[in-house]
Amino acid sequence: MRRLWSLIIVLIMISLAQHVSAILFSDTAGNQYETAIHDLVQRNVVQGYADGTYKPNALINRAEFLKILIDSRFPNYVPKDVRCFADLVVQVPTWYSRPVCAGKELGIVQGYTDGSFRPDRAVNLVEALKMAFLSFSITPAQVQGEWYQPYLTSAAARGILLHRLTKPDHLITRGEMASIAYTLLGGTGTSSSTGSWTCGNGMKEWPEQCDDGNKLDGDGCSSICVIVTEPIRRTIVQIDQQATGTVTTAAAGRQDVTLLRFTAIAGRQPALLSRLAFIAATGSLLYGQNYELLVDSNNDGIFELIQASARVQSNMLSFENFLVGGIYLPVGVTLPLMVRTDLLPNTGAVKLGLAFATSLPEYVQAQGYEDGLTAEGIETNGVCASSSCFIRVNTQGTTTIDVGEQGSLFISQDTLPVRSRIILAGSSSQQLLRLRLRAVREDIDVTFLSIEGVPSTIDSLKLSLLVPGDLGTSLPSPIASASRSQCATLAADRVCVRFSSRQVVVRPSEEMVLAVTADALSDTLGGTSGQTATLKLNVATGTLHAAEAAGTSSSKTLSQNDNDGTDEGEIFIGRTTVGGNTAITGVTHDIALASIGTIANAGVASASSIPSGNQSFGSFRFSALTNTNTQNGTNTARLTKLIFQVSAQNVEIESGSFRLRNASDPASTVTCSGNQTTGTITVTCSSLSGIAVEIDSGLSLILELVGNVTNTQINAGASSLSVSLPTLGQRSITNSVTWTDGITSFSWVDILETIITSTLYQR
Repeated sequence: MRRLWSLIIVLIMISLAQHVSAILFSDTAGNQYETAIHDLVQRNVVQGYADGTYKPNALINRAEFLKILIDSRFPNYVPKDVRCFADLVVQVPTWYSRPVCAGKELGIVQGYTDGSFRPDRAVNLVEALKMAFLSFSITPAQVQGEWYQPYLTSAAARGILLHRLTKPDHLITRGEMASIAYTLLGGTGTSSSTGSWTCGNGMKEWPEQCDDGNKLDGDGCSSICVIVTEPIRRTIVQIDQQATGTVTTAAAGRQDVTLLRFTAIAGRQPALLSRLAFIAATGSLLYGQNYELLVDSNNDGIFELIQASARVQSNMLSFENFLVGGIYLPVGVTLPLMVRTDLLPNTGAVKLGLAFATSLPEYVQAQGYEDGLTAEGIETNGVCASSSCFIRVNTQGTTTIDVGEQGSLFISQDTLPVRSRIILAGSSSQQLLRLRLRAVREDIDVTFLSIEGVPSTIDSLKLSLLVPGDLGTSLPSPIASASRSQCATLAADRVCVRFSSRQVVVRPSEEMVLAVTADALSDTLGGTSGQTATLKLNVATGTLHAAEAAGTSSSKTLSQNDNDGTDEGEIFIGRTTVGGNTAITGVTHDIALASIGTIANAGVASASSIPSGNQSFGSFRFSALTNTNTQNGTNTARLTKLIFQVSAQNVEIESGSFRLRNASDPASTVTCSGNQTTGTITVTCSSLSGIAVEIDSGLSLILELVGNVTNTQINAGASSLSVSLPTLGQRSITNSVTWTDGITSFSWVDILETIITSTLYQR
């Protein structure tokens, strides 16, 4: 009967192996390490990437390489400490913390003299061989030479990377890593008799599928287990608190306040976390209600509710009546958890902090999910008070919640800059101002904003919500519109917006950005060329104040800043911290009836010969923005002056020969002046009335710079010739392009580029 079951299992495994091996990575077919890679995939030791590739030629770092070794040799090993190196001392263990610290405890790695492991450093050949041999308990050959020579000699004897052994410092790739592990696991180049694993040591190691700790014939371990199952070992649970010992603020009545965060991980077998007990380290638990324990079960940053309420006795808080018996902890997977509460209203100024109830003998309880055995004994911060401890808890400083009566709102100019823009009459503008909103202690409901510096051409401002860091290149739909009619006190350059209740709610944990754009009137409806817009929020605290808001927990309206240096439920303008208001003033924008939208090279990028004689050697395409409002469609942009920079390196151009022409009418030209004949030449074309330089809405024209190139190689050596418009896109300086919308002359163009270069000719 046993033989029948053995045969069935073998056939099933062969079938599965054939199925897996048929799944090829898109970049491993024909690769010299293809067999090794697919063998490790079948063993669940390595994986490919989401795009279907394995990247066999990509370098592998120390952490990645060690993880492969530990997963191959000691897949169930749980280290006592996951912060075993200086660069692993982090609040939340990383994906490589377990294998790296397992490697240290097992004597496979030691780290560097400064106490670091340097997980991101690439692995060279001899480092990889040493770690691999130590992982598989292989004693290298006793030979003379450098420290690494025994490993190279032993690798050669086992057929490991023979083509690489002459280069000890060769950096290992993912494919070569697979070859090393595959060989030591019994693949090509070695055999199962080389000591790659130990039968009967009580640890399941590749290629074993069981190991009960003895070496009786037909029992204990085999590459395919059909006789006995591996004995279940008692679960180990490790909990790491993540509180930082800092003080955070919250308003009385605020809901969902996080008191404490921690992570839990199980080893040997899955566990059920069945009890957690906490005490009030600061203040009283009576300052809160609806205490909840939440878990992020899939590590996506979203915490799901595990138990709706906790049992509160005096100043102790405990969670123990869990659904389905407790919180399930899979082996080797770090599970984030948190405790939160709703603060009671009207408590006044109090403090509240939570800590593990370490004075209780069983403040954490857990049991094995497979064997149901209790995880006995708790080791707290490295101290085990029992003969054995199967639960380890590492605590950190408690976060103290400083409870106040009200929250406050800080409004400042966003750190991402907004550049000056040309606002096209009859159109919607790009971003003109970005406001950063930050709340403290409670959610703040912004109800009113007042913005000044708005000229008559701007009919209204639109406001869109963004998250900090979002450039807003594609703005979401506006949430509100600011207009003059919404202001209680009318002013010619002032618009206001009154938000609906809870339309703009700023949470203490989530700052937000309000992006401000404009709708400009067309010329027939009152749009005026040459007006400027410099949007700002003033510092007034009287009737012309810039903002109004209320706390959602306290249900109290925020006061205007009283400049007393304290935060007492106020609105602070132009500040990210407490202090007197500072006016928020944006950059200046210009209003035009037409505008140049783009300037680009109209020729090829480069050429292998320099034009000789009287020819064009610089070509530029100028395009006008489209007037989206039909009532504003007759306005055109007209160029009035161009300043070129000609780079004539080892090339000479005849003095006085520079001319500008429209590519569609080469016979018509205007004369331009150049300040020299070779080197860096400034060419100014200041009178353009002799050629067509008007650009209709949404259209473009090409202008060419012409000159008589008299010498393409003044001296022996390389020569080059190119033309650029060198100063563009900045309102604060005069650009190399001057233009008019028919009414106002503009000395700058609203484009992202600061320099446009035409074809590079060289020889």
